[in-house]
Amino acid sequence: MAIEMLNIVNACLATMGETPLNTLEEDHSYKAAAEDKVRRAHDSVCSRSLWFNTEWVEAVPQADTKQIYLPGDVQKVQARSRCGNYRIVQRGRRLYDVGRNRYEFDRSVVIKISRKLDFDLLPYEAQQFINDDAVLAFQSDFDGDRIKYDRLAAYRQQSLYLLNAEDIRQKKINLLARASVQRLQNENFNYTGHPWHSHVTFPG
Repeated sequence: MAIEMLNIVNACLATMGETPLNTLEEDHSYKAAAEDKVRRAHDSVCSRSLWFNTEWVEAVPQADTKQIYLPGDVQKVQARSRCGNYRIVQRGRRLYDVGRNRYEFDRSVVIKISRKLDFDLLPYEAQQFINDDAVLAFQSDFDGDRIKYDRLAAYRQQSLYLLNAEDIRQKKINLLARASVQRLQNENFNYTGHPWHSHVTFPG
C-alpha cells in the first residue's frame, strides 16, 4: 500500500471543494500551496530520526582541508559521536567540532544521521502522516471551517500515533537483533567495544 503525491494534493484541494487534478503537471491556483504543505510535512518527518531513515555512518574528513562535508540528503546530525570523543554539530553542509571550535578533524568520526528519503521510498505510516499533516495545514490556511478542522486534526493525531507506534516496534526489533549479535560475539571473542568500532581482541 502506498500513497501518491497527487493523492495528497487532491486531498488538499478537496477541502476547498475543488475539482481534483489528473496529473501534477496541471495548473491550479491552489496547487503550489498544497505542494508546499506536503514539502514541509515531508521535511518534518524526515528530521525526526525514525527507524527508516536513521543510520550510523563513518564521516571521513577530506585529505586536503580535513573538513567533513555532508551529503545533500542528510537532514539531521546527532550532536555527539557514538564514542563521545567529539561534540559535533552540523553547520551548513559541514560538521563542526564544538569542543575545539573548528571545522577541521584529525580523523574520521562515527555519527548518527537522518536522511531525507524520496516520498516514494517512505513507509506507508510516514506517507499517511504526511498526507494528514499537509491536508490539515492546507485546510487551516484556506478554509477555516472549525468542524472540518477538528475532523482533520483527529485524522492527523491518529496517523501520528500509528507512526510513533511503528517506530517503537521497529526500533525494539533492531535492539533485540543487536543484542543477539552481541551475545554471539561474546561467545566467540573477547568483545570489549561496540558495533560501530572494531575494538575486538581475538582469543589466544
